[in-house]
Amino acid sequence: LPISTFSPPAHRVGPQRLTQAGNTMTLDWPWSRLEILQVTASPSMLPVLAGGNQVILAQYNSSDFVQVGDIILYTIMRDDMGGMARIIHVVVEIGYDPEWYCIAQGYNNPSPDPLKIRYSQIGGYALGVFW
Repeated sequence: LPISTFSPPAHRVGPQRLTQAGNTMTLDWPWSRLEILQVTASPSMLPVLAGGNQVILAQYNSSDFVQVGDIILYTIMRDDMGGMARIIHVVVEIGYDPEWYCIAQGYNNPSPDPLKIRYSQIGGYALGVFW
């Protein structure tokens, strides 16, 4: 998946929401809970994300806000891992069957993830990354 397809969430954040005072950067994000998640070692999102990076995640208000190009965190059942797995990949397709779903893919993966992701599985989208 070419990196050029990545569309950062600037259309939702914008510089007017960021303020800096000394070494502190503050994000004005009143309607969403933010979470910082450390990425585990996996080559699937290289070169954008690598093991040890920290991702700032925000919550969507509804599936209407999910866009192709968003980096999302989603949860799936993985029997081979003994339960639930959290995955960070980029949205490559959005559709209805008749319910909303999206398809995701790691930048470094040759093909999309095999399962449709429902809105209830999405734990957030990436606002930024600490490398």
